[in-house]
Amino acid sequence: MKRQIVITTVTVLVLLTFSALLLPHGAVALPWDQNARIAGLEARLAGLEASAGAPPVVSYQGYLAEADNTPIDEARTLKFSIYDGASTLLWQEIHTDTMITDGYFSVLLGDQTPLTAAVFSDPNRQLQVSVAETDGSGYTDLERQTIAAVPYALQAVSVPWSGVSDKPDGFDDGTDDNTTYTAGTGLSLSGTQFSADPAYIQRRVSSTCTAGSSIRAIAADGTVTCEPDDNTTYTAGDGLTLNSQVFSMRGTAYANVIIVAKSGGDYTSIQAAINSISDSSATNPYLIWVGPGTYNEQITLNKPYISIHGAGTAVTTIQYSAAAADPASAAVVRITDAGDYCHIRDVVIQNMAASGTMAVGVHTAGRWVGIVTVYVNLSTANATNLYGVYNAGGDAVAQGLEIAVQVANTSNSTAWTNQLGAISYIKRSELTAEDYTIDNASGTVRATLSALNGGPTRNTSGTVTCAGVYDESFNWYDATCP
Repeated sequence: MKRQIVITTVTVLVLLTFSALLLPHGAVALPWDQNARIAGLEARLAGLEASAGAPPVVSYQGYLAEADNTPIDEARTLKFSIYDGASTLLWQEIHTDTMITDGYFSVLLGDQTPLTAAVFSDPNRQLQVSVAETDGSGYTDLERQTIAAVPYALQAVSVPWSGVSDKPDGFDDGTDDNTTYTAGTGLSLSGTQFSADPAYIQRRVSSTCTAGSSIRAIAADGTVTCEPDDNTTYTAGDGLTLNSQVFSMRGTAYANVIIVAKSGGDYTSIQAAINSISDSSATNPYLIWVGPGTYNEQITLNKPYISIHGAGTAVTTIQYSAAAADPASAAVVRITDAGDYCHIRDVVIQNMAASGTMAVGVHTAGRWVGIVTVYVNLSTANATNLYGVYNAGGDAVAQGLEIAVQVANTSNSTAWTNQLGAISYIKRSELTAEDYTIDNASGTVRATLSALNGGPTRNTSGTVTCAGVYDESFNWYDATCP
């Protein structure tokens, strides 16, 4: 069974000296537990000073009595703890078998766990004493006591310069007047003030030059002198392209191969790729490979020996809303008379015109133009005259071509039209239109091994020859046209 222990009249005087630090004392009266009464405790912490500094221990004396004021007279285990204002434990040690004689005891705090100046880095500190029960059932904590300063510790908080003894030579009057300073490399000295030497140390650059110019000189204050970058010739090497003064990564390092892709290629526009070519010829042809995606643009192929290859009719589409009275302006892809020996293949060409006089898929005027594995789709266009391919006086070869011009309520829907003496060869293709599959105004058209669906062929002036074709009902035409 626990015995009730009481303390009376608690007075704690703390004088701690760590290095040159004087720290506080406290005074408080606390109950042992809810049934205890204050009996009495007096504690004094005597300052221990030495010429080499204060030792990290503090003498602590106290008085313990039973509830009936009978002094405790036996060995007991005592625990001492220091907390901050937020009840965080900062320091603790246990003194076992502390002899209590006629109520009085004395210990050295810090003897087991050294006290440091860091424990008293803040003025809000509390000391708690805990007494172990004789039956080993634990500790009974006394109420915490605020540690306060002794009077001369308050004096040590602020010491006037005149009160400091053993000052170094040259500091007696409070001024460091017995030292000579010398400016080292990169520094200048004026009186007692050091500064960076601008003749040795360059200030941070504080201005810039415009695009197309470079820094020629930097002043000491960080400003710059600029000059045009007009004495350098740049050349794009393998894997690079050069546009004015801007280098970019090429999609491929193969010669005369240009990649158009939604990202990661040389260009994102087919027309931009065409415009980048300036030296295509019979001995220097170019390939423009167009990656998957839909490219919303009108294409003008006005240079010879350029082949445009898509990634396939299932994934690469060129579409545009083109409608005009002029067939070339009304076309999505326009191959001019300068586009000789050009090819386009493996793409879908779709005219999305909503209204107008004329809408065209491909308009060609070049010589020996190839249209291979191309799907020309005008099935959603809405114009008065619709043409899948409009050959305006050129020579065109179509193979694997599919044309769909199936829009009702138009004045004229034609899959392939020949104009101005054009020559056209159609092989292994499928032409579908409401009015005419082939309309030869002048020139020559030869179709073989192809399907001509919907409207008939029409020959106004010139020659239309069919060899081995069939219509939408799979009727075979050995030597005539549907």
